[in-house]
Amino acid sequence: MLPSDKATALIKGVRTSVLSSSNRWSWEKKGTPYMDIAVTELRHFKEGNQAPGETCMKLEQKWLWKKGARSGSARDARNHLAKAHSKNANLLLNVGPDTKGNITESSVKALAEIGRLGKRGSATGTPNDKAPASCR
Repeated sequence: MLPSDKATALIKGVRTSVLSSSNRWSWEKKGTPYMDIAVTELRHFKEGNQAPGETCMKLEQKWLWKKGARSGSARDARNHLAKAHSKNANLLLNVGPDTKGNITESSVKALAEIGRLGKRGSATGTPNDKAPASCR
């Protein structure tokens, strides 16, 4: 594995406008020493985070599809979106396909409901004009 400072130098040497991200994160440094964007998986950033971040969550019960598994709730996904936004991060929502490469019906329904919640406002039901722009 290439150390992050060398990986970033390589990336920036090829294309300076590329943003790089890393899920190797040190809270003590209060930022990303080598990468542009810090990444967390299945947890949110700490309160008061100022470094640009990405929070990775899953819609389904597990990262990978399993027969009989159902998707999580749309409201939970919207709550994750609002929480990520409040901590200076975007939300990457994993929606895993089944063994044939299809998105399951329960996931499609949950995604449609996430969209409907977005039209009504933020995850907590505030009016659209009071929801953060990224949650509209």
